[in-house]
Amino acid sequence: MGKKTEKLKSSKVYFSLITLLFVFMFFLTVFGTNGLLDLRRLKQKQADVLTNIRVIKEENAQLYKKISRLKTDNKYIEELARKEFGMVKAGEIVFLFQD
Repeated sequence: MGKKTEKLKSSKVYFSLITLLFVFMFFLTVFGTNGLLDLRRLKQKQADVLTNIRVIKEENAQLYKKISRLKTDNKYIEELARKEFGMVKAGEIVFLFQD
């Protein structure tokens, strides 16, 4: 009976070690460096970066349109000069009203 008891204890020790190893591997997989939590954080960061890229591309498109209009559209240039710099045409009279 001594051998059976010894084998049983030995197999319990091996089972415990293997179980401990699997638990350790599980924690590394989930919580360790490059684990599932890091992967989730990186995917969120990637989504944020892609959103920023989309917004910047839209802004660039609007700026390219504005540049194109500034190069070719004299009416647009006149409109901007009046709005942003308060410019007037020669011979125009400006009336300023107080509230």
